Amino acid sequence: GLPVIDPTDERLVGFVSKSDLTSRDGAVVEDVMTQSPVSIVDSDLAFEALEIMRQFEVRSLPVLDGEHGRCVGLITMDDVAKTKAKSGTCEGGDDLALRALQLDKDSVDM
Repeated sequence: GLPVIDPTDERLVGFVSKSDLTSRDGAVVEDVMTQSPVSIVDSDLAFEALEIMRQFEVRSLPVLDGEHGRCVGLITMDDVAKTKAKSGTCEGGDDLALRALQLDKDSVDM
């Protein structure tokens, strides 16, 4: 899935999944996106991201700038798994910093 971002202030306005797009051929993104999706902030820990993904049964989360609320990236279950594999653990006491994939604003037309 992909975050849907307001280009005027870079704030998250929705999230669109592959199934959203394939289930409604020809529809406008605004009509099929999930509005006000669950998200995390860039200072959250990796295990927190994983717990939120499990709780809401999603495979990825938009990452927001904790200071300004702008969407700065996307983290997936695969990202957390890679972090876990590198460190050997992903328990609650870890100090794993959340590493968001930076969005390439030029590659996504809004």
